[in-house]
This record gives sequence, C-alpha cells and structure tokens, in this order.
Amino acid sequence: MGNVRLNQCHHKNVKRVRASGSYSLLKGGTPPDGLEPSTFRLTAERSAIELRGKTILTLRLDFRENYGITREAVCQERFSVIMMASFTLRSLKTEEWHNVAELITVSTNFWYRTHGFPAIFTGESSDALLFPEVYETLDPGCCLVAVNEETETLVASCFYHPRNTHVSLGIMNVHPNYTGKGLARKLLSQIIALAEERDLPLRLVSSAMNLDSFALYTRAGFVPRATYQLMVLPVPDEGLPCVLPEFARVRSATPEDLPAIVALELEKTGLDREKDYRLFLENKSGIWKTFVLESEMGRGKIDGVLASVSHPAARLLGPGVADTQAQAAALLHAQWNVFTGQSPVFLVPVTASWLVKYLYALGARNCELYFVQCRGEWHEPVGIVFPTFMPE
Repeated sequence: MGNVRLNQCHHKNVKRVRASGSYSLLKGGTPPDGLEPSTFRLTAERSAIELRGKTILTLRLDFRENYGITREAVCQERFSVIMMASFTLRSLKTEEWHNVAELITVSTNFWYRTHGFPAIFTGESSDALLFPEVYETLDPGCCLVAVNEETETLVASCFYHPRNTHVSLGIMNVHPNYTGKGLARKLLSQIIALAEERDLPLRLVSSAMNLDSFALYTRAGFVPRATYQLMVLPVPDEGLPCVLPEFARVRSATPEDLPAIVALELEKTGLDREKDYRLFLENKSGIWKTFVLESEMGRGKIDGVLASVSHPAARLLGPGVADTQAQAAALLHAQWNVFTGQSPVFLVPVTASWLVKYLYALGARNCELYFVQCRGEWHEPVGIVFPTFMPE
C-alpha cells in the first residue's frame, strides 16, 4: 500500500503512517500522551475525492482497542492527509480491454461535458472496445497503461501504432480522478523513447480545443503542421447524389488495389500505412468500407482513396488522399451513400477552400478544429489528405 503524508496533526511527533489495516509509527515518532507501543489502529473517514489532483481523506487515530480511550477523546485526534499513490506503467493485458474501454468512455465524456459540449460516446462503454480491438489487431501489445499500485486500478492509457515510416500516437486518456499527476506525460515519454529508438518521427491528430493536451504535446517537441476542420454532414435516407464528373471513376476497392493505394499515399504524404489498408480491405469485422478513384490513365492506377469505419463508437470517414479537391469531393459522396440516414464526421484541410465551400453548400457544419502534429521529420503532403483517428 502507498504511504500517507500528514498535512496537519495535533501531535507534531506523528509524522507519517502507513496506509494499511494496522498502522505503525515510523522511526522517530511516538504516540501522543506518552503511549509507548509502536502500533495502533487508524480509522479513515473519506471527506473528499479530489482536490487539485490530490486525494484528500480525513483520518483519526484510534487507541481505544489497547488503551481504553473514550470515543470523545478519540474524535479530537483528527488531521488531514494526502494519499501519495504510486503507479506502474506497462502494456495493456487482454483481460483489461473492458477496463480501458470504460476509461476511454468516462475520460472523454467527462472532458467534453465539463467544457460545455455533449458527450462523445453516447452508448454503452463496451462500444469503446473498438479501440483495443483495432489497435491490438494491428499491433499487439502497443497500448501503454498506468495502474494504481494500491488499488490495482487502470487509470490512464495510450495506444500507439508503429509503422515503417513513422509511429502514430493514438487516443490517450487519464481518468478524471487522476489528472494532474503527470501520468499523460509519463506515457508520452515512453512512446517518444520508442520512436527515437527506431529513429522514426512521431505523429498524432489532436483537438485544438483541448489546450492542456496541446501544451503536453508541444512541450514534448511536437509541432502543429496542418489544421483540419472536423465536419459532420447528416446524410438523407436516399443518399446524396453527385454530379461531379470525377464521381464516375469512383468504385469500391478490392484487396488487389492494396499496392496502388500504398504507393499513392506514400507519394502524396510520405507515409506507409500498408497494414491499415490491408485491415480495411480484408474487412473481417464488417465495419470498414474503402473506395478508390481510378486514374484516367488506366493501367490499374488510382488518383484517390478514402476509407471509413461504421461502428457505434466511430462513424468516421478517413484516412484517404486525392489529387484534387473535386476528386476528394467525389470520394466523400461515395462514402456518404454508405451512411444514409446517419451523420458521419470527417476531417477536411482548412486550406481546401473550394472543398470547404462545397461541403457548406451540402449542409455540412463544423464540430471542432484539429491539428496534425509531428515530432521529428515532416513530409509536406501533396493534394488533399483526409486524416483519421481510427486508427491514427
């Protein structure tokens, strides 16, 4: 169990006690009123859960068992303490998937609600099992968690995704009762060390509204490289017809398209996400859909690709790339017609002015602003890039 540090105490010689069922005075301490034995009973009364990131309890010394002191006398021996918990950082275990799903739900919804926004996850916490299921399928063992050693509670987590060209930082969460303890920084530091060991840049997609996380990343050396509008578009039950000529070249992708997709994204962004697109195209879980836009040159070439995920935890378009804004719009139309009667979200570069105006005309609206951040070498993208955070 962790140690407890006294903040106030009527008896100045009682410096610290151990947080367990039977309590011993540490070296140098003596019981009040000249009592000699080294052990006594301690009864804890919880007065608050959190105060500035520290757990506050009210404790009382109870000598009645050995010394027959009256309840009235015992009640006078009161003081406040601060629990000094210790944490272990390790990989997520399979049997903890439900725990991390609950953590993601509670942490994310708490942040949005306390900042005046609706909850992100509106279903059961088990919906967030999508995160360990996807990340552990792609890269087993690539979720780092922080565990409270005293309670054995999983209190923080961060997924990451090593690729040939870079390492991606996935969703990071700290339970609201454990913020302010440096856990996010410690998780991030370990993943930074992993990326540096592999001599790879570390990338992420993060909300511009969360200034605490923005400070966390920029202090660690991340640089915002591109800004995106997170937009949502309610799709009518009958879908959204498209009159753009580029739409005629859009079709469903097949596993045979994988080499062309990987080559296109590498050309446009300098990134290699072959494992991701293989997962999308195989679609064993039935939640992914991918479209490609064939090149006018033919010969198996493509000018664009756009994937999506349809799941209670994420109805999201991306990742994808396209040569032009009109091609990007055509790919979006194909995906919208998969989400009829729903409201998928998607990230659009703020610099794509024609595309943004086109989306506004269709009824799309803004939800948030997001930054693509990078720590290390950055490849300036060419054309239109649709990032995603499932998986980043």
